[in-house]
Amino acid sequence: MQARLLNTAPEKAEADALILPIFEGQSMVPAEAVALDKKLKGAITQLLADDEFRGKFMELVPLHNLGNAPSKWTVLLGLGKPAELDLVRLRNALQAAGRVLRKRGPPRAPTTSHGPPQRASGSATSTPAPSRRGRSKPSPKSTP
Repeated sequence: MQARLLNTAPEKAEADALILPIFEGQSMVPAEAVALDKKLKGAITQLLADDEFRGKFMELVPLHNLGNAPSKWTVLLGLGKPAELDLVRLRNALQAAGRVLRKRGPPRAPTTSHGPPQRASGSATSTPAPSRRGRSKPSPKSTP
């Protein structure tokens, strides 16, 4: 899976999935995602209004875009309270979103960059760790 920060509008992102980070207590769609929400016929607005998505830390809601956007999936990613967000918590939340997407299969997942702390300049690219840790089991030997 490849993950990258998005430098285009989310509604125009050509990827298999889009990760949309949202802070806890945020009751409106982030400004950079309003056009995406319109393409999704208000699905993100409705989830926020109905408190089905609250933005709690590592809360994840995958939405199938049903052909209404270039990306197949949009994953709402809760970042928790803005004051508690740091780079470690951001990485952990993005890795959780990556695990959800890996189960669904999309290999490319850009993320919007609103909200997370901007400590380094330029774009960032991350590659998730392999799903299996440690040594792999050797394959069984075949007998002739």
